[in-house]
Amino acid sequence: MSENEITSIRSRTRWYVNFADFANMAKAFIGTNYLSVGFAFAQSGLLLGVGGLLLIAVLTDHCCLLIVKTKNHAINRIIAKYKKDSSDQSKGCNTFNRTNRGSVNDDYIQSESDYSAHFGANDLERRNVNKSDHTVMQEQISRSMSYGDVGYYCYGTFGLGIVNFFIALTQYGFCTGYFIFIGNTIHSLFPYNKCATDSLSLAQTCTKDYSIDISNIANISNGTNSTGITINYIDFSPDLRLLVISPILIFILFALIRNVRYFGAISVIANVCILFGIVSVFGYLVLFITKNGLTDKFEYYNLQHFAIFFGMITGAFEGIGLVIPIESSMVGNRHLFTWFLHGAIFALGLVLGTLGILGYLAFGNNIQQMLNKNLPSGQFLALFVNVGICVGVILTFPLQIFPVIEIIENYIFSEGRLCGPSKQQSTSEHEALISEDVSDSRNSVTGQHVSMAVPDSIPSWKRNIVRILIVMTAGGLAVLLRNSFAYVGGFVGAVGSTALAFILPCLFHLKVCWNDIGVLIKVKDIVIIVFGVFAGVVSLISVVQSMATSHG
Repeated sequence: MSENEITSIRSRTRWYVNFADFANMAKAFIGTNYLSVGFAFAQSGLLLGVGGLLLIAVLTDHCCLLIVKTKNHAINRIIAKYKKDSSDQSKGCNTFNRTNRGSVNDDYIQSESDYSAHFGANDLERRNVNKSDHTVMQEQISRSMSYGDVGYYCYGTFGLGIVNFFIALTQYGFCTGYFIFIGNTIHSLFPYNKCATDSLSLAQTCTKDYSIDISNIANISNGTNSTGITINYIDFSPDLRLLVISPILIFILFALIRNVRYFGAISVIANVCILFGIVSVFGYLVLFITKNGLTDKFEYYNLQHFAIFFGMITGAFEGIGLVIPIESSMVGNRHLFTWFLHGAIFALGLVLGTLGILGYLAFGNNIQQMLNKNLPSGQFLALFVNVGICVGVILTFPLQIFPVIEIIENYIFSEGRLCGPSKQQSTSEHEALISEDVSDSRNSVTGQHVSMAVPDSIPSWKRNIVRILIVMTAGGLAVLLRNSFAYVGGFVGAVGSTALAFILPCLFHLKVCWNDIGVLIKVKDIVIIVFGVFAGVVSLISVVQSMATSHG
């Protein structure tokens, strides 16, 4: 791809390409956690919830831009070093010593192939690119660089490892939540038999009752009232634990698929189902409030449980790990990235705020962890909506579990890893060697990257076992936490999303741009880091305490 071709792509960008790029951005942030936002508002109170949502949305938007700016700044420095080294080579001043492969005396990229071997940008070594065409090289690097690459550029292996850990944790948490969501949704479709027995005549009448809270069934009193009528609730539904684990075979089959391109049609259907669920729940809330009015069982603020709200809402902004890949894929459209990001964050904030406020004002403190459980299960419309949402969740699972599988497989089966072949030392030009001098400290980059391919020598059955175990452990964890859907989202938000969305972007920005930014920007980044660490720790403690209490 030449520079003229890159310019031509931008000039030929059509409206449907813009729409597709924006849709990808919006979908990256919108998952199933919108169904727990009403419960999150019940933890914070109405006004405090609105303020907290706005704060989290603004910080997420800012830090997403920050991580992309950091990526672009790193690429510019890499290109600048490459230009300098190319100039030195043209003068016969090649300072690189191929025998010293542990470090380099200056920031260095040997060639496009070296960068390709590290970041997986194989297009660079397949194409005959003129080394003087730095625009083309910059475009290829920009298309291949990931969040983990930025971490690797900043802090070497540790930076890559910490990014991969939090990405795997958040995606694994989302997948665990999918098990819980499907199990509880199916369980809510089964009614309880409410049987009233006259203590004198012993006559018994039974009616179906869909209004019982499954998670609170143990606290429902079965006994005789003042009129001598004994009330008993009889549950004929399958065991919730079996329902939670019920989609495991489908999820395992999805996990065994190795090419993410096969998920294209699945993703489209999932997007339609999720959109259908959002519109349906919104419509029901409007009709419910119109018919029944607003509840008086709500609070304006609740500082005691606000930390739980923080984790749940932070986890609801699911797209931070996908921002760089989406920006990288927007060839010819990157100049619109900032506006697309603002629009996606605004759209998600509007969805979360609307459903959270309406749900909380409709049901007050009686709102369920999953908003769809407040729908009248005995009606056909509710059944139709719940089935549609479940289909969307099932079809979203493969895209969410794929990064977890990729990360774990590479750490287990790659060369020199736990179950991988011995690492082969090579002096070929395809071995990546990048060293970046940031703040007078050098980090030697040795070519390890999450997207590196698992060697073909690894038998498929070994990889299949790992994939099956990943899904099974997620299902097992979901069984243990089957009554804690919202709290699982809160845990993921407090730990993984807080790190990926607030802490790491600012750390990487300070590392790469320290000499190029002012004091106020440095202070701002440090304040966000401190806030992220403090809020994440407090939220984690609160979520764990609430989970322990609910299971106690």
